[in-house]
Amino acid sequence: MAFFNWGNSLYDRAHLKDSVPKADLLLELAGQKYAEAVRIKPDKHMALFNWGKTLYAQAKLKDSAREADKILELAAQKYAEAMRINPDKNESLKTLAREAESEIWRLNLH
Repeated sequence: MAFFNWGNSLYDRAHLKDSVPKADLLLELAGQKYAEAVRIKPDKHMALFNWGKTLYAQAKLKDSAREADKILELAAQKYAEAMRINPDKNESLKTLAREAESEIWRLNLH
């Protein structure tokens, strides 16, 4: 639970940064904490969900569409794992769909 909460704290701090490199670093660290939470408790679907959310936030910071796509694919994998563990939680599916739609819209503008 400690790594999960640590990840949440880092994720929240990243959104307060006005510097992309600092926000990206905090998001990277948050992802590492979620990974550790999942390693300790593999059925912690919320750690996977938040890890996906963190990856999505990182993808939005990238200038390269190729790099963003790779990160978005990882985010989708985390959401899928969260849904596999707890299929009754529709939040993962709704968030994945909403974020994918948003990212497709953003990439089409560039």
